[in-house]
Amino acid sequence: MLVQLERFDRVRAGAVPVARFEAADLEAAYARGLSDGAGAARDEAAERLMAALAETRAALARSEADRADARRVAVQSLAPVLDALVTGVLPTVARARLQAALLHELTRLADSASPLQGVVRCGPDLAPFVAACAGRPGLAGLTVDDSGPPGTAEACVMGGLIVFDQQAVAQDLHRLVAEFLEGA
Repeated sequence: MLVQLERFDRVRAGAVPVARFEAADLEAAYARGLSDGAGAARDEAAERLMAALAETRAALARSEADRADARRVAVQSLAPVLDALVTGVLPTVARARLQAALLHELTRLADSASPLQGVVRCGPDLAPFVAACAGRPGLAGLTVDDSGPPGTAEACVMGGLIVFDQQAVAQDLHRLVAEFLEGA
């Protein structure tokens, strides 16, 4: 059996290929393919971008949840320490706030009526402070009555009564700290 292979490196005489498409058809097909390929590439890039954004959004949500958990754990672990600290410091802070508020109010009233006349009834614990306030200019007309409950001051001046209560201030401060710890 004899097998004859045809050679394709030589053009056969008289064998001219028949053109099936014109140059304009080929250029149009090329342009369509280029446009379709570019559109498909854009769509694929957009899908990859959307997937990456969704993954990033999920990672950010996980990260935020992890940070919130870490904050909550930190606050919960510090809560007993903060509570003990606040409980220990609150009486001093409340007393200082009461004293500042009392002095501010008496000074404000003395600015409108000089000399200021009245009685400040307070607990024995605040009597030295109130006596020192009464020694300030414009407040010399105040009388100190130390028969009140400890941690309180009642200023009866100009026909009105102003009540200062260290325990109420301490409760307000404690409530603020508790709200902070709950919100953290």
